[in-house]
Amino acid sequence: DKKAQLPKTCPSCQSELFFDDVRLICQNIHCEAKRLGFILNWIRCADIEDISEKRLEVMMELLKVRHPADLYLLQVADFLQLPATKKKMAQKLYDNIQKSKQIKAARFLTGLGISGMGHTMWQDLLRHFKTIEAITEQAPSTIQTEVRGFAEKMATQVVMGLKEAKTDIKKLLAAGVIPYYENMPKTAHPLAGTTIAITGSLSKPRLEIEEELTKLGIKMASSVTAKTKALVTNEKNSNSSKYQKALALNIPIWTEAELLEKLAKGKA
Repeated sequence: DKKAQLPKTCPSCQSELFFDDVRLICQNIHCEAKRLGFILNWIRCADIEDISEKRLEVMMELLKVRHPADLYLLQVADFLQLPATKKKMAQKLYDNIQKSKQIKAARFLTGLGISGMGHTMWQDLLRHFKTIEAITEQAPSTIQTEVRGFAEKMATQVVMGLKEAKTDIKKLLAAGVIPYYENMPKTAHPLAGTTIAITGSLSKPRLEIEEELTKLGIKMASSVTAKTKALVTNEKNSNSSKYQKALALNIPIWTEAELLEKLAKGKA
């Protein structure tokens, strides 16, 4: 059998792709697909509503949006240039973006799109070092030694990623984005230290639920393993890989209501 051949060039900009043993990466900083993905990731992390991928593509073309910071410089009149956009929607888009200027620090960092770093990991770093500035001052060895779960490779990715994102951070701050910090005290909740995975839609955005759980010391996982405490889903007989893996490993499957009940009992 012939082995599958990995693509050698980016389908968007035709630049050479780099394989980092996990994923294929386009290293062209001017790649339109890469730029689109970066801005979309920020929109998701900042919880900006009503800007879909399709609408963003039009905004990039007509309004010259090239960076997440550019979103905060747009005025109501700019949105009126978009096809089929009346004044009410233009005002709503403007308000949604402006509302997201105040953003939780962990979401701010996640929105930078640093490779290998998820929201929960940024929360772990903020819980230990307290501020974004303090994280940027750390050496990889310090992060590896002081923060549980950060091996040498990941600690290096944090330091190098923040160094490369320095310009992005400056642009966002200059555009009026203000990261703020929450008190994230260590907790003695019964579920602290356990690992939970989520699949399917819940009553709140997943990022919001994950924030609530990680504040209690619960770890979030993107997949189900033998170490997973429970899988949370409102779906019955789901075909998702997480659901099927949970069944195969005999991992408890909780509904959202059951999760909330266990969290309430732990607080009582």
